[in-house]
Amino acid sequence: MKRLMMMLLVAGVLMAGLGYAMGGDNDVYWEHGRAKVAKREVKRLLVTEPLRFTALELRASVADVRVTEGDAFRIEAEYQDGQEPKYELDGDVLRVYDTGAQSRALRFSMGVHIFSGNRVTVTLPRGTQLADADLHVDVGALSVEGLRAERVTAGSNTGTLRIRDVTAQTLEAKTGVGEASLAGLATGGLTVRSGTGEVSVQGALRGVTDVSTGVGSVSVETSLNATDYQRVYAHADVGETSVQPEWNPALSAATENSVSAACGVGDVRIRFGR
Repeated sequence: MKRLMMMLLVAGVLMAGLGYAMGGDNDVYWEHGRAKVAKREVKRLLVTEPLRFTALELRASVADVRVTEGDAFRIEAEYQDGQEPKYELDGDVLRVYDTGAQSRALRFSMGVHIFSGNRVTVTLPRGTQLADADLHVDVGALSVEGLRAERVTAGSNTGTLRIRDVTAQTLEAKTGVGEASLAGLATGGLTVRSGTGEVSVQGALRGVTDVSTGVGSVSVETSLNATDYQRVYAHADVGETSVQPEWNPALSAATENSVSAACGVGDVRIRFGR
């Protein structure tokens, strides 16, 4: 009996998700004696005119977001769930956002999210140098490629986080539920936090590097030598730790570089360049 109930529950969840994906979140109304489904209008945003700004602030409630570099400046967004993508230039700050309050995403504890294909892409001209980039997604994947800024903050409450070839004096990355993958970094300080999900970090990691997750393995690979770090810390409440080559504090240079990697449940690995 319990097995049957569980099978029915799983089937119900799958059917609900399928119905949502096929438009089951649309409003239903009664007209001329018949039930009708109100289709949501697709909202689009396209900006190609060059804009002058030194800071980028991006907020998305339910969408897959990408910030990348290219030949010319461009904002392109498409929302299929009734929300509207918008932007504004406030002095030196470019803000990209959506109406947000109408979010109807289904959220699961394992990080699965279902929504109606919302997406946002911001393309910055190659060589652009920003003072600040603050990027956040409530539900959805966040991808950042080729960004250069003094300070970068990037996060997703529920969804994967992918950061590639980013140069920043300070970089903070956070995900509540979802994997975080960062590679090709050049940082003067790095903080990565994840509630549930594997975390991998690779690059030239200077200053203070602090990486942790609650549940999931942690991997930190730096191109610097082990002797370039004054402090190295690896810890797992439940799991194994590995530091290679072996770090010897007696051989460390007098620098401000340090690396810390920790997790609650999972393995922790730190690798130095040589």
